[in-house]
Amino acid sequence: MATRPPTLRLYRNLLQSLKHYPSIKRTEYIVAVKEEFRIDALLTDAAAIEAKLTLANAELQRIARYASVDPDSADWSVKL
Repeated sequence: MATRPPTLRLYRNLLQSLKHYPSIKRTEYIVAVKEEFRIDALLTDAAAIEAKLTLANAELQRIARYASVDPDSADWSVKL
């Protein structure tokens, strides 16, 4: 139970970040995140859960890099 609030926060942050993700496939990504979290809710192995959370956090950081990109701008540079 101790991992539930951070996991839900991660889920919500991913969905919120994807709303601003500049991609034609944005809706597909949102559906994929929802499906993945739904499937992974059944995991019981602590190592597998930790691996999935690490992957989700890495994806959130990757998506967040694009949050400040203006879709109407000609300059789509992202600082890594």
